[in-house]
Amino acid sequence: MQDIFVMSLLESLVSKGYGFLRIDGTTKACDRLKIVNDFQDGIGAPIFLLTSQVGGLGLTLTKADRVIVVDPAWNPRYIGFFFSLVPRH
Repeated sequence: MQDIFVMSLLESLVSKGYGFLRIDGTTKACDRLKIVNDFQDGIGAPIFLLTSQVGGLGLTLTKADRVIVVDPAWNPRYIGFFFSLVPRH
């Protein structure tokens, strides 16, 4: 629940000037594919907010060029994993 609280806090800051997409534990499975495809296709928003638990679904965002990890349940063992998912340009 902490991760959803932190993401809601980030959402309130981001929404003041930027479009964004969001996936968390409350997002319906039937909506996730459309949200991911919209981000990958550059439709709607340049910012994608998601919880680290969403990654367990095989989520790959090849269009992401920056990652900011904000996780209240942070485990340092995962830092390499998160950043290995971002393509190098």
